[in-house]
Amino acid sequence: MKPIVLEVRNLKTYFHTPRGVVKAVDDVSFDLMQGERFGLVGESGSGKTTVALSLLRMIKAPGQIEGGQLLLDGQDILKLSDEEMRRIRLAGIALVTQGAMNALNPVIRVREQLIDGIKDHDGNLSREAMEARVQELLSGVDLIPQVADMYAHQLSGGMKQRVCIAIGICMRPKVIIADEPTSALDVVVQRRVMETLRRAQEEVGAAVILVGHDMGLMAQFVDRMAVMYAGKLVEVSPVRNVFQEPLHPYTELLIDSVPTLTEKDVLKGIQGSMPSMLGLPSGCVFNPRCPYSDESCVSTLQETKEVEAGRWAACHKIDAIRNLNPSGGV
Repeated sequence: MKPIVLEVRNLKTYFHTPRGVVKAVDDVSFDLMQGERFGLVGESGSGKTTVALSLLRMIKAPGQIEGGQLLLDGQDILKLSDEEMRRIRLAGIALVTQGAMNALNPVIRVREQLIDGIKDHDGNLSREAMEARVQELLSGVDLIPQVADMYAHQLSGGMKQRVCIAIGICMRPKVIIADEPTSALDVVVQRRVMETLRRAQEEVGAAVILVGHDMGLMAQFVDRMAVMYAGKLVEVSPVRNVFQEPLHPYTELLIDSVPTLTEKDVLKGIQGSMPSMLGLPSGCVFNPRCPYSDESCVSTLQETKEVEAGRWAACHKIDAIRNLNPSGGV
């Protein structure tokens, strides 16, 4: 079994608003293995990106990390000073953002944006060594050397995203967080970007946390997947098991909403919408939208528990639902 590189323990990130406290991430726990590709999936507003930003300690007011532990190679980064955390970013944990155009500085050439991160963490390198590293990084993400002299507006969407990947791996981090890296890209470019990310991850030996809502993309890329709903993890399982037999009704409905090439049918959606984080329903927060909900779901909150080896879920009707679907699948 591979060693654990990141342990997230009981992470709580709340936003204090005039209307009340929003528990955007509420008691979330998971482990990340060395070299693993881990998916974090859920609808918009489920708390995925807040988890990602919490791991980087980039939560801004009125948000605040209220509790928990973030252990990177056994070191709790929540206890580090701001300067120590600044050194961890890029070298220990790196972020590939969702909006590449917004992530890149429009008035600085790509070369200088790559060198900025290298210089900040290793200022002893000569200019020649930094230039060589820039060319190595660009080549590693399938970009020609001339891209170093270009500005962001001169690049296509896929090229900009690959530049962001190059920046993310420039200090060979242990963990790469990719926050919906293929949004706003067409499907052909999406595939190229994900292949680039896979190769870059394997080259530096990093683990990847892929944040998104595209279940099809998760199926092709990640090894394990965590499903979030209203700030909580409702299921964590190897990705193959998730698609063969989802343990939580929300996971099942997410999978059912993905179109397939083998079946022609009306696309299914999830009835209702995400509840307001200021007024969550009692009991299981998914119960108003769950097709299996009954009185026990309204009155009792089921904590996440290990259902079988390597699989966790937060639903106290798993056995009953499995009996309804003996052929596999919730």
